Amino acid sequence: MWLRLRGGKGVATGLGAFLCLAPLAVACAAVAFLAVAWATRYVSLGSITASALMPVFVWLLYARGVGSDDAQPLLAATVAGGALIIFMHRANIGRLLRGGESKLKL
Repeated sequence: MWLRLRGGKGVATGLGAFLCLAPLAVACAAVAFLAVAWATRYVSLGSITASALMPVFVWLLYARGVGSDDAQPLLAATVAGGALIIFMHRANIGRLLRGGESKLKL
């Protein structure tokens, strides 16, 4: 509301929601995010990678018996959430492909 409905790309919101639903998968996605962001210095690429890998981690950790009995709704939610986050990063993807994305300065 404060930003006239021009906030972020849903990464923090998705993180908060899935932290409650699938904490182990979020931990794995966070490691992937940190590794990609650290290696490339592109936060957006880390977010895109973590969002794309989240359904994979849910499938590996929950759909195969470690977590809940029925992980299909959780898997569907992570696919939908990840797709939405990646869609919201479409401008960043274009800049990454053109080499114009800003790098994280440490």
